[in-house]
Amino acid sequence: MNVLSLVYRRRGQVEEVQRYASRMQAMQAPEYLGVVKAHQAWIAWRAGTYAEVQEYSKEAFQLWERSPLVYYYQWTALWPIMGVALAEKRGADAVKYAGMLLDPEQQRLPDELTGLLEAAVQSGEANQPEAAYSYLEQAIALAQKMGYL
Repeated sequence: MNVLSLVYRRRGQVEEVQRYASRMQAMQAPEYLGVVKAHQAWIAWRAGTYAEVQEYSKEAFQLWERSPLVYYYQWTALWPIMGVALAEKRGADAVKYAGMLLDPEQQRLPDELTGLLEAAVQSGEANQPEAAYSYLEQAIALAQKMGYL
């Protein structure tokens, strides 16, 4: 069920994602409840309601932290919250989220996305915020094109 919801999300099918999120919510497993919140964050991102993106993403992280397992698809919450941080000119937060996307315990993203995220993190660490912002803008645009956001 989780994988199907991700397939629909990558295709941009909001209604199908909502339908599967409702089914997962009924299961009451923390890792599923976390992805439900992540999907809600994505839907809020698409609607432009940034406060909800932050709220839902943070709830997803809290739920995943309570699980004994590492949730492999945290990109589901990280892309929306990173997008909001970037839109609100909170570069340091956006770079932090980019670093979380690169965590080895997370699903590996396509090389082109990974390269942009790595460049953003390196620029942030080198105190080059303009370069980091530029890489993150490119990553957000590509993530949208690839169906991650």
